[in-house]
Amino acid sequence: MSLEEITERTINKVGFYPLYVVGNSGSSGFPKGKLVYALNCFSWQFDPVSGNPVTFYGEKIPLTEFRVYNQEFNPVPAREKEVPAFVPSARISEEEADAIAAEFCKKLGFDEILTRRGYRT
Repeated sequence: MSLEEITERTINKVGFYPLYVVGNSGSSGFPKGKLVYALNCFSWQFDPVSGNPVTFYGEKIPLTEFRVYNQEFNPVPAREKEVPAFVPSARISEEEADAIAAEFCKKLGFDEILTRRGYRT
């Protein structure tokens, strides 16, 4: 099979699905989702004789098992209006935060002082 035949057959049999790619949001705090289309398959390798997809080990995969999704998707565009990042109206001190956390933990049934172990303790 020629490369053009494999390409046409794959696109017609497998198709595409909508996918949101989320990149760095920067300082806004709101992730930016960009709608793209991805090929609806797990493999990127094809047998040049039959045109069937193959695994990374060279084993043939039937086209019926090749698709990631069997249903058709209707993409929903991302909202055009950006949602503002949450900005607290006032800051509280570390002592106030500890008191609020202690009160919350008491409501959960923890009477002892809780300590955090791990990164930056």
